Amino acid sequence: MLQPLATISKQTFVHGPGNSKATVTVQSFDELTSEGIRILGYGDVGSGKTLAILGFLQAGLKVLYIPCEIGAGNGLLTLHCAMRDRALLDLKKSLFVVRRLRDYQEYAAFLDEPEKFYPEIYDVGIDLVCFDSFTVFQLLHVAEEVEPELRKGEEYFEQLKLDSQAWGRLKNATVKNLNRFNRLYNCKTGKAWHKYMTCLEGDKEKVPGTGLNQTAEGAKIDPAKYAPKTTLLLQGAAKKLTESAFDVIIEMRAREKLGGQGKMECVFEYHPQASDKLTAKTRGLVFNPIEDADMFKLWAKIKAQAGDFLGV
Repeated sequence: MLQPLATISKQTFVHGPGNSKATVTVQSFDELTSEGIRILGYGDVGSGKTLAILGFLQAGLKVLYIPCEIGAGNGLLTLHCAMRDRALLDLKKSLFVVRRLRDYQEYAAFLDEPEKFYPEIYDVGIDLVCFDSFTVFQLLHVAEEVEPELRKGEEYFEQLKLDSQAWGRLKNATVKNLNRFNRLYNCKTGKAWHKYMTCLEGDKEKVPGTGLNQTAEGAKIDPAKYAPKTTLLLQGAAKKLTESAFDVIIEMRAREKLGGQGKMECVFEYHPQASDKLTAKTRGLVFNPIEDADMFKLWAKIKAQAGDFLGV
């Protein structure tokens, strides 16, 4: 039976008639607040991606932490040591850790209906959900899920190629779970949950530089003028779709510099401004080209510029 448009829910549009958790509405922009901010941090191993969670906790946020590491590992040792060194161990009570998700099916099920795994999830005051690391999720769990399809094209592996169907399955499975993650919110109160996701940094891509090579056919890009550009370590078209799904993308970097008494020391940096050599994104938020690697300070900047809209 047809339903009046005003009563048709998002759940009805997507899944057919059934119990709805949210209702489609149309509102004037000046009446709206954001569905939360979505931040992606990427960088090499040891660049401070997991450590950034401490800044959210220091800002008073309650964080749901979804680890995805090879084996049963997670980044909790990083956070424990940082909390211990800064006398912030009390913040542990504001970090809720999802444990022992084993494969693609369990991750997808949790992202679809987290209350079935943790019935109190809508009652503990979660403010932000962290997925650490999406690279491992794609390259391990998504790849394992589509493996039956990939095996059909084993002859392509020797040439480092996959058929279009295999690439399509990899992209779809990756993006569907990214969508599940970014759509998480408090289904009981309607409260938006902010998102923070981490990825490893891939090998630098070659992108066109400024040089053009004039030929008889006209101006062509000179391969010698291609410049390296930082990028996420994700496979296929899912990489670009992942970049489009976030409001703020930060390259996180650890580098050595000469410190006091002539000794080398490690300095952590955030690089949030895009360039022809750097994948980054700000959605109009204003940051310095290089920020201190302190998510507590960066969150304060976000709050000062768009706190009312973001509901923080």
